[in-house]
Amino acid sequence: MLRAVLLISLLALAARADNPDAGKPEGDGWKSADLAYVPCPKDFPFTCFHGAETPVTGATLALPTKGGNGVAVFPTDFAIGVDTVGDGKEHEKLKSDGATAQLVLTYADGFSAPYLARFFRKIQKKTWNFERAGYWRGSVGGEVIALIDQSNDGMYDGYGRDAVAVGATPYATPLSKVVVLGGVLNELRVAPSGRRLWVRPYKGETGKLDAVTGYKTQGKLLAAVFRSGDLAFNVVGKYKAFTLPAGSYELVGGEVGASAGGQKAEMRKGTMSPIEVNPGATAAAAWGMDLKITFACSLDKGVLAMKGVEVHAWGSGGEEYVNISPVKLTPEITVWSGSAPKPVLQGNLSICPQGTIDDWKGPLQGAAGTFKVQLVEKKFAKMFGVFQSEVVQK
Repeated sequence: MLRAVLLISLLALAARADNPDAGKPEGDGWKSADLAYVPCPKDFPFTCFHGAETPVTGATLALPTKGGNGVAVFPTDFAIGVDTVGDGKEHEKLKSDGATAQLVLTYADGFSAPYLARFFRKIQKKTWNFERAGYWRGSVGGEVIALIDQSNDGMYDGYGRDAVAVGATPYATPLSKVVVLGGVLNELRVAPSGRRLWVRPYKGETGKLDAVTGYKTQGKLLAAVFRSGDLAFNVVGKYKAFTLPAGSYELVGGEVGASAGGQKAEMRKGTMSPIEVNPGATAAAAWGMDLKITFACSLDKGVLAMKGVEVHAWGSGGEEYVNISPVKLTPEITVWSGSAPKPVLQGNLSICPQGTIDDWKGPLQGAAGTFKVQLVEKKFAKMFGVFQSEVVQK
């Protein structure tokens, strides 16, 4: 009840226009829109392919406050106390993983606003991390736009570091100085507090990027975010070739899913090369299937060992696949000895309690000569078919 009253008070405070044009860009043609803060105490509605939780180090969180000293925190092995009113004292103690606390942030122009933070306990290290658990939402020309503090510093104008989502989408991109509104490219500028933004038509040179036609999958490409400096776009949309400012674009991340649902996987840049989008031209990306697995193994005193962190899945364009769900990447292991056709060892990689691929060991007593090792993954046929590693000899 107390938190609800505090939130209502903070939202009312955020509606007061102390200096609504703080951060207004120079030049003509800008149109402004005001936004409202949306706390997300449960599930966060957007997928961001960049950024991460921020470790809690020391006695404060580096967030903007009235005194400039940050938000006081009081971490212990099993709980974390938080100053939720800005007086440097503990007012709320969180004990569960994923719990939230409603903070008060004050910006350089004197504007105060709510900020919901979510805390995560790192059991093995006995430390805490935190991340934003809310965003600012508004509308420009009937198109919904959301601003996200993806850098967890309480500021929303970190181009390339923070995030933005435009329209009815669950996917956000790095905060971009150009966005698509109503099918048209517009310049975008954001107030540091996130409460106001400005847009005007983009007049620079454009080209097209087609990352859809050349993506090979048994499933469906759901998102593909590419960036060029402080510009970023999810190029999966109404048309296969996406219009965007000319430049050199690199993959930030994306998502692919089975056509009937149930399976998903995210992509990251990996070793994928930049794509040059020239003015007036269409550039294409070739990626997706066939996937391959890379790994490293060692043989010591008759025991074959493999480290989970060295097992990776790669697409044909060099992109890496991560966060595969609902099951994880746990390929079958087959080991042959010399030229014998029958395997001397078979098994599966497994997942450790922290959700990463566990290290693996297998005895090879009685075998001799050269060993050949191969990993094969069959569980994600609805997205990728069967994919495997090359045979590694030891």
